[in-house]
Amino acid sequence: LWFNYIDRMYPIHTGVVQVTNGMLTLAMRNCFISAMVMAPATNANDASRFGAELQILRIEQFEKELPRSNPLPLTATGTPFEVYVPDPGRVITPWVRPTELEQARREMAGAGAPGQNVFCRLVLIPGQDWCVGTLALADFEGPSPMPADSIRGFTQAYRSDGSEVGEMALMPGLDFAIERGVAQCFWFWVRIPRDVLPGHYTSEFTLQVAGVEPFPIPIDIEVYPFKLPDVVPAAFGMYYSEPALPSSPPSVRESRLREQVAWMRSIGFTSIPVGSPRLKDVDVKGKKVTLEWNGFWFDLARDGGMARHPEQRLMASQLNLARAIGKRLVVEGGEIDRNPGLELRQSDFRPIYQDCLRQYKILLDRFALPVAIEVVDEPREMPNPWNRNLADTLRYAGWLREASIPTFITVMGDRASGRDYTVLADAIDIVSTHGGDGSAELMRKATAPGKTLWLYNMGMNRLTWGFYPWKAGAHGRWEWHFCWSEDKAAGGYPGREWYNPFTGMHGLAPAAPCEGYPGAMLFQSAFIAVAEGITDYTYLLALEKAVAREMLQADSPHLEVATAASILLAEIRGALPLDLTGSGNASAGTQSDWPLDAWRARIAGFLSVIGER
Repeated sequence: LWFNYIDRMYPIHTGVVQVTNGMLTLAMRNCFISAMVMAPATNANDASRFGAELQILRIEQFEKELPRSNPLPLTATGTPFEVYVPDPGRVITPWVRPTELEQARREMAGAGAPGQNVFCRLVLIPGQDWCVGTLALADFEGPSPMPADSIRGFTQAYRSDGSEVGEMALMPGLDFAIERGVAQCFWFWVRIPRDVLPGHYTSEFTLQVAGVEPFPIPIDIEVYPFKLPDVVPAAFGMYYSEPALPSSPPSVRESRLREQVAWMRSIGFTSIPVGSPRLKDVDVKGKKVTLEWNGFWFDLARDGGMARHPEQRLMASQLNLARAIGKRLVVEGGEIDRNPGLELRQSDFRPIYQDCLRQYKILLDRFALPVAIEVVDEPREMPNPWNRNLADTLRYAGWLREASIPTFITVMGDRASGRDYTVLADAIDIVSTHGGDGSAELMRKATAPGKTLWLYNMGMNRLTWGFYPWKAGAHGRWEWHFCWSEDKAAGGYPGREWYNPFTGMHGLAPAAPCEGYPGAMLFQSAFIAVAEGITDYTYLLALEKAVAREMLQADSPHLEVATAASILLAEIRGALPLDLTGSGNASAGTQSDWPLDAWRARIAGFLSVIGER
């Protein structure tokens, strides 16, 4: 790690300076200094030697303080490298070592329907001091052409925030330079073309390391004979606000944002937040407002392939408008945020707010895409400026319903502060809540006729984006936050740049240079887990549809297969608990706890017989 980081974080600058009158002055701008060492210019060799020794000491200190598990010896000492395919779901750290089963696994394999994403991984552990090389891709051989550009390769980069070592992001490309004993994980994203014929497609990747014979790594992709639905009746997405991009012309900004939305769609997301109108003016006397909404985010969603089904509702909001109106009605606007809900007790608020909702509805109808308005985010009895208590939330929900605006509320659980929050489910169209026993009644009410259930903030894992939402009857899954950066820097370091491995700045989709990186972003492998979950959900819906179709045909030659498939669906639904965090299920969100690959493979077997062609 230090070849990449120590030299960059702690560069040593040397030079010869002239000191006059016994005073040496050092001026700095936009940087900070750890130490300044002076030596007579006649002792230049001593200064150089000191710098080299200092870097060695820094590396030793880094080694001593770096949190990690103890590295195990390589299984074959003296060999150039160890290479293997890791178990599904296993987290790869710099010091991970293969199990016996992994050690014997040298071939990558995957399976999917035309148009589907397939992901594979490979781990390389050098046995020599410095391993430099690349992985070269080749075209697939199979029933029809499948070029090498159907697959994209990424190298998993690491970072340390001073308390733990983890993944920084997946860097595009397969060139590498790795130290001895550091496990390097490579990810392969295969997008099966929609027009390929079913069958097995094989290729060979070549591991090319300087000074070592090229090493072949076979890959086999099975393409199934059925097609998955292109549109699913569910809103999959993440809370999202425009990332902080460098100042650039509007055309560049728009291009970057369009690329981000296209990337979201490529992993299976079907919806995005679109914000809310801007409150341009409030006419207190006339009890009217002026709203402005240029439709930019709706265009992004439409052009990016989002909101293609009535259940793929875009996420919008209203409380910021209500707060802004309230701040125009009190002597000191800040009182609204110090006393959340105060706006509702202003005599002129309701007629002005109702005019706001009337115009809001006109704008929504004009954009002609399915939308749900968030009434309040996580209501609670001790509200923050950005939410309200139960009583105030119900009042807002009632007014939005009167305006015929579809609504949702993110509710944290059935009860809070001794109050029954399940009454919110009767006041809104969509209940968005955490899964589990704490929200069991909300989930039951939300799956009643005329209602919709969304799940949110259950983690970036495969299970809670696929099999679990299907079991719970959810038609939406949201998570906080697509490009929000966490800031946990410790030790007094003033920097906030995410790419500095020694700061706490961290994000699932961190920013990258605008040039050369679509969307000016990178992404973590957590998104691959999410993509796999959404694919699981699609498989389940496809099999349910196929079973229902076959059962309606009395003369179907596949009734026996459809019956067996329905038994499998019941088996999966029964195996998954409603509460993933209860006793014995603390890690239920991880892939290794559940036979997710086996379930999908069995579903694929049935779809190969009764699925859509």
